[in-house]
Amino acid sequence: MRKDRLIPADELALHRSRDDAWISVDGIVYDITPHIKNHYGWRDGPVTTVVAIMNALGRDATREWHEVGVHAERKPMAELRTYRIGVLQGGPLDPAVTAVTAPEQASVDHA
Repeated sequence: MRKDRLIPADELALHRSRDDAWISVDGIVYDITPHIKNHYGWRDGPVTTVVAIMNALGRDATREWHEVGVHAERKPMAELRTYRIGVLQGGPLDPAVTAVTAPEQASVDHA
């Protein structure tokens, strides 16, 4: 089982530049700096792509990630997984949150 570092939202928020770029997707935090430095948006892509990436940095970008249809494909998801650095504290995969909600969910399931 993977032991992830818990990353608080305020730490995530410090990483908002092209040279230091973190995002959270579905409760997992990724350092996507290598990806965005080589992203086609800075070379040949539309300006809107660059703006969208920059707006997503340093925060939970789950909605934005899933809104881009190509991100559902295998290759982007596999690439994103290589940048995983931890779990967002207070997010859906935080063990403290899971431990609190799991018993509550179990009682709801049996009701």
